Amino acid sequence: KNAKYQRAISALARAMAASDQCALVRGGNRANGTVLTWGVLTPLLAEDQGGDALLLNVIPFADDLRDYPFPSFANAPEKVQPNEAQLAAAEALMKHMDLTPRPGAP
Repeated sequence: KNAKYQRAISALARAMAASDQCALVRGGNRANGTVLTWGVLTPLLAEDQGGDALLLNVIPFADDLRDYPFPSFANAPEKVQPNEAQLAAAEALMKHMDLTPRPGAP
């Protein structure tokens, strides 16, 4: 039963990738009808057949964006300044949070 749907998603993902396209999608919460979400579906192709997928990236509304004016560390006391190990850990975390598909990545 699931194999049929996997083949359909795989075929859609491969067709989108071959034509260098993505899809704009809309979804909502049917329980109360108040939640509306827009997103972009991007194809992600696997090395083997049947492992293809569509990545959903939700597009925020203007109301979803907030300005958080955090103070700069430049004027903070020395005891709260990040050290080199903390800066390296933060940089590694940001690199691992990147969802951009890369060739050869699992």
